[in-house]
Amino acid sequence: MEIQKEGQAAAAKIWKFVYGFADCLVLRCAIDLGIADIIHKQGEPLTLSELGAQIPVQPVNTDHLHRLMRYLVHMKIFTKETLDGEARYGLAPPAKFIVKGWDKSIVSIILVVTDKDFMAPWHCLKDSLCGEGTAFEKALGRSIWTYMADHPEKNKLFNEGMACDTKLLISALVQDCKDLFQGIMSLVDVGGGTGTAMRAIAKAFPHLKCTIYDLPHVIADSPDYPEVDRIAGDMFKHIPSADAILLKVNKLNLFRSLHIILDSEFDIRTFLHHVAQLLNSLISRQTIRASDFFYGQDKSIKVWVCFNWSSFPP
Repeated sequence: MEIQKEGQAAAAKIWKFVYGFADCLVLRCAIDLGIADIIHKQGEPLTLSELGAQIPVQPVNTDHLHRLMRYLVHMKIFTKETLDGEARYGLAPPAKFIVKGWDKSIVSIILVVTDKDFMAPWHCLKDSLCGEGTAFEKALGRSIWTYMADHPEKNKLFNEGMACDTKLLISALVQDCKDLFQGIMSLVDVGGGTGTAMRAIAKAFPHLKCTIYDLPHVIADSPDYPEVDRIAGDMFKHIPSADAILLKVNKLNLFRSLHIILDSEFDIRTFLHHVAQLLNSLISRQTIRASDFFYGQDKSIKVWVCFNWSSFPP
């Protein structure tokens, strides 16, 4: 009997993986329909008919909407309560993170992760084991950066998603790691995207000269903040000189072609060795060795690597 129970538990775990994709796509559907926004704007729980009257898909199949809401309640994104014999749907605590316009909303990153093109590389994991090229390149025939340059609308979506993700990381950095900013006057965010991180850092530490450095098509799409300088370029050819450099590295990501998304100590050492070589050539006042980044032998130049776990395939 015990063996049978273990077998059932093992099978149940596999079935959970089989349908694991459903949660993120149902969540995506809720965002596309603006369900959280509608309830938030109303300020109180809504009945199914009240909700159905306001979603952007008309005419609404009420039975299908009921099934969707039942799943979202099961996910504990929304609540369900019965008042006067009628079910009403409200916002559970996690729902605030999918309300558009909130400073800590993660809508953008969800839209990126569930985008059809960005999901395509998952179907090419097996192919990426053969020869050169990432899963993204196998799926869409080009690097992520070439793809972004060719699709401005996807580039905008990606940058918004990365900015959304960065807000959570940087808020912790400026609040809990203030000592990192002592003794420096300038900071460059390599691969800085639209400048979300640098803007937050510049606000918290106004004495810093903050610069974002990224590819030309990224800089072209980034807002112009007076407190943040913007420089376009290729990090493998040039990195602007500064007292400190900030790198945000995704440990699991399909975008290795520029960010060097790394999943082994060897790759990390190789990448930082390359950064050290660039700094050697750019900052004549200081000689920097790759080992300095690992053993803290050099204190005059700081290179911070912020590791972030991403849901993208390698």
